[in-house]
Parts: sequence; C-alpha cells; structure tokens
Amino acid sequence: MLLKVLSVLTLLLGINLPTESQEFHWYESLVKDEITILVRDVPDSRYQEFRAIVDLEATPAAAVALLQDNTACPKWIHRCASSEIIETVNSAERFFHQVTTLPFPAKARDAVFHGAIYFKHGDEATITLSSAHERLATGKHIRIIDTHGYYHIQPLGEGSIRLTWQFYVDPAGSLPAFLINTMVTDLPYRSLMAFRNLVAEAPYNQASFIYNASGVPIDITFAPRNHGDE
Repeated sequence: MLLKVLSVLTLLLGINLPTESQEFHWYESLVKDEITILVRDVPDSRYQEFRAIVDLEATPAAAVALLQDNTACPKWIHRCASSEIIETVNSAERFFHQVTTLPFPAKARDAVFHGAIYFKHGDEATITLSSAHERLATGKHIRIIDTHGYYHIQPLGEGSIRLTWQFYVDPAGSLPAFLINTMVTDLPYRSLMAFRNLVAEAPYNQASFIYNASGVPIDITFAPRNHGDE
C-alpha cells in the first residue's frame, strides 16, 4: 500500500505547550483501557475542551506517519467521514478539509484546518491544528469556524511514546451543549483505542525518520532497514 505522507518539518524552534500555571479546572472525565480523558470548561463557550493521554508501544515516526495520513482519518477518528489535503504550503505546513458526522438528526459538520509540525528535543514532536475556514468556500455542510488543538508525541523509551491530544471545537449551529460535551469524552476515547491498533500495523509500524546533518527529522521512509548495509 502506497502512503502519501507530507515531509516532516525541520524547524528547530518549538512551540510552547501550556504550563501547569496556565491550566485551570481540568478534571478527569474517564480513565479506561490505559487512556485518560481530562475535560474543562472554556470561558465564554457552552462547549468543553478535552485532553486525552495514552502511552503506546510505537515509535514517534509511526505516530507522525499515521497522524499525517489524511486517508486514515475515518479508520481511527470517531465520526470522521473524510479528510482531504487542499493545499500543501511546504514540507512544514498544509491545509486540509475534514467532514465529521454527528448523531441523527444533527447535520454533518466540516472544518478547514491549518496543520504544522514542530520538533523540539530529538524525536519529540508537536502537531498543531488551527481553523482556516476562509481557505475553502462553504458547501453542503455546516462550517465549523472556532476550533484548535494539538497532538504531542513524547518518546518514553525504546519503541514507546506518550501521545497527548488536546482539542476544542465549537460545532456551530444550535446543537445542545450536553450532546457535544458527552462526545468530548466519548470521541477521544474511541479514537485512541482505534489509533492504538492502527499505529501497530503496516505501513505505520515500518516508518522511520530521515534526519538532516544536525540530527533533525526532515522526512519519513517506510523502507525496511537492512542492517547488513549499515
């Protein structure tokens, strides 16, 4: 299977993840199957934000490869109907369009995201997502405008990582807050359960980084390593 993966960013400047002093009112919503879901209220919003944390037997390269594979979105993100790249800015950035279904009778939503990936310490990576709704004209779906989040990949040791996924979305329209806030726990839990299984499969489990002369990842390869050639 051929996998179209964007090249990995070579930026040395990382982003600042929230520090504990910046975080308020997080509480555990679910701890199950070694997945922890935290939620919090968001000022001036009816909808909550989630932070999901899971330790995985996977390499950083495998996790990045899966997160960058838009075609895999329906396979692991709960209620993802489709995800398509609409513009590749460079090896660091892209814009993509994603459609999400909701429980009947609510209409499907769509969103346009700007995605970028940063490396800080070795293979530690952060993929940021922000709304870029103006990049694509609104179609048949209700357009989400207010949304943002990130994935953070922290190496824990040989073949092990911690994946943190933090995300907020205002689904637009007049959906009941209780419906969306229920999904804030259910969606990341179901998604990470599927992610855990999928990241262990080919071709993702065969991914490895290609590094530049400074030891910074610049791309991903899926070619099996031939130790005899080393």
